[in-house]
Amino acid sequence: MSEELSNNPISFLSRNQRSILELIRSRGNVSRAELASELGFTPGAITRQIQELLALSLVQEEERRSGMRGQPALPISIKADAAFSIGLTFSLHEISAVAIDFRGKRVAELTRTFSGRSAAELTQECGSLVKELERSPALRRQRILGVGIAVPAYFQSD
Repeated sequence: MSEELSNNPISFLSRNQRSILELIRSRGNVSRAELASELGFTPGAITRQIQELLALSLVQEEERRSGMRGQPALPISIKADAAFSIGLTFSLHEISAVAIDFRGKRVAELTRTFSGRSAAELTQECGSLVKELERSPALRRQRILGVGIAVPAYFQSD
């Protein structure tokens, strides 16, 4: 197994942990009780899963919510710097690369003029942009999940 894959905790998550992360990502700050209710898990199961996600530094506890009955809720949120993704897009004369954090916020962006014509030149320039983004202080290279490419064009099947 490569060192980079072993540093990617997302690849080892259970289905339940992925469901929890997806709900937190879509709703923002969510209490354990809300997670248990929404997902149909027991409070104990949610607590165990959240403890594991906290240990992996994928989520974080926020300030307690007061003003409700009983003990104030302790909301859980996605930890922004837990993981990153890079996206590339290009046109005839320009290549752009953007990095987003685990919450989906743009943290770094690069755009370059491109005058090459071959696939090899395009591939080399895309690789160069990705390497430059990886050096950005806003990213943690070992937490980059992957690179996606958007191609603006019409396609025909033969």
